Amino acid sequence: MSGNAPLLTCEQVGLLPSTEQCAFVHQQCSNHPGLVNSFTLYYCIGTSETARHWVGIPILVLLLLALFGSIGLVTGNCLVPNLNAITVHLRIPENISGLTLLAFANGSPDIISTYTSFKTGNVMLAFGEIIGAAYFINTVVIGSIFLIKPFDIVPHSTDGQIDLPEHRLSVYNARGTYLRDVSFFIVAVLILIYCVQDGMLTRTEMMALISIYLGYVTIIVTWQWYFKKEMDRIRIDHRARSMYNENVLVPPRIDEHIEIEDTFNYNPQIIRNLEFETILSGLTAHRKYGIYVDNSGVPYTDNDNLANEDININSNEVDLIEPPRKSLVHSVLDIMMLPFVKLFRHSIPILTSSDYEGEYKPALTKLMELLTSLVISPIIVTQTFFPQVSLLWKVLMIILAISGEYFAYHNLIKSSNPSAVVKCMISLLGVFASVSWVSIIASEIISILTLISSLTFIKPSTLGITIFALGNSVGDLISCIVITKMGYPLMALAACIGGPLLNILMGLGISGLFSVDDKIEISTSVSIKMCLMGLLFNLSVVLMVIVPLGGWRCDRYIGAGMIFVWFVGVAVSVVVDTFFSP
Repeated sequence: MSGNAPLLTCEQVGLLPSTEQCAFVHQQCSNHPGLVNSFTLYYCIGTSETARHWVGIPILVLLLLALFGSIGLVTGNCLVPNLNAITVHLRIPENISGLTLLAFANGSPDIISTYTSFKTGNVMLAFGEIIGAAYFINTVVIGSIFLIKPFDIVPHSTDGQIDLPEHRLSVYNARGTYLRDVSFFIVAVLILIYCVQDGMLTRTEMMALISIYLGYVTIIVTWQWYFKKEMDRIRIDHRARSMYNENVLVPPRIDEHIEIEDTFNYNPQIIRNLEFETILSGLTAHRKYGIYVDNSGVPYTDNDNLANEDININSNEVDLIEPPRKSLVHSVLDIMMLPFVKLFRHSIPILTSSDYEGEYKPALTKLMELLTSLVISPIIVTQTFFPQVSLLWKVLMIILAISGEYFAYHNLIKSSNPSAVVKCMISLLGVFASVSWVSIIASEIISILTLISSLTFIKPSTLGITIFALGNSVGDLISCIVITKMGYPLMALAACIGGPLLNILMGLGISGLFSVDDKIEISTSVSIKMCLMGLLFNLSVVLMVIVPLGGWRCDRYIGAGMIFVWFVGVAVSVVVDTFFSP
């Protein structure tokens, strides 16, 4: 190896002769993030460029696709059900849990990826991913919703309902809720523009981001409470007056509604669930899917309990929708993801909210998965959060895990009165194990993207707004398209605004506070600046001005324009950042 080799970084290994590169990455890149060292995997396949290009690159591409898919499987199949079970058991109000715990669960790929990027020093990759994902969702995903099913923000009404106070209140609520969410998003983007222009994200700014989201949640909860109170008052007043006036049209009671109402309401409970259960996992042949929404907040419904049965919501039967027959691509994805599905089921304990009701008598396969996961998950959590612990502590953890498995088996299976506290502790362990797996997968993705940056000389910020952002956002595109085709474009629109807003405010805020001591240095990046400007344009001009001036109508022309804005913004950003910036 040449004498200059130690002066090079992992990203500069391409400057060495091909015969020296494998030894260099073994020596200098051993601390690279990820369990599988992507630099070693690529540069040690062989010394010839042909072998690396035709063997190493396809392996890395397939691995990257599998990692993006698996991060969604962990979230949708493990993290969301466990968190939902805990919130139901603790009786946390649904509108609060949906906007906090379950919203965090659905946004965990972006949030944990940001945290992992900060911890490993890949700051610009994290900024690119958060901003690129928000830009993609607020242009391409929302534009796709507009193209598939044009709709109105305000509720429709017949001629006899226009002058009813109930209808006027519904219209004011629809407009106000929409403008409220878009306004909060604009404020978040302006803060990011200031931080990028200033070149740093300080602790004060991190605290400001978190405070804005907490204020956002408070306003939503208060808003919903006031709207429900006013609607109840109007209905009571109408019913009282109808007793003396036969000409008064009495609006129906809420519990008399049979059809599901599509409202602009951020319901993160079902987004990730639909996202990967319908598209990737699909391991149950006759599985059915249902979707419902309510202004007061809707509980997440575990898919394991949806097979061949209906959901009862306020004593109203709702037909479930059969997913389409699986295509060849779907079947191939199922086969690719099957090892990951089996791995997660045997390493993450999963208890749904229905498992808390009465005795817990699972089938033999599910019981074996639970018992195996109760042993493996504490080891994974310890290795992820406390990697520096001694061997003695690791052995002790294994003994405690086996003891916990024995105790859980006798309490849940052998006992006639299983403890809900034990079930809650198992769900909590499942939450930590899920977060650990998301962190592990995020590290692997970051490792591969760092290698791609080294091979292609593309800046990390550019990879963040393209590959990283698209990989974490394709599930949101799929889920929102599914929801829109099922007839709920308003709910999909609300998810496209509420989800990225959470990722920006809490992702950057919490990740920054826990990963750095004082501040985060932000390098100059033309691509991130241009994406922020494109996102601000879409929010402030298209969504805030054009949609209201167009009669609150979201049509195909607006959707096509939004998608065009994304393509132009990303293309110009990548070209300028790659060829014209230092």
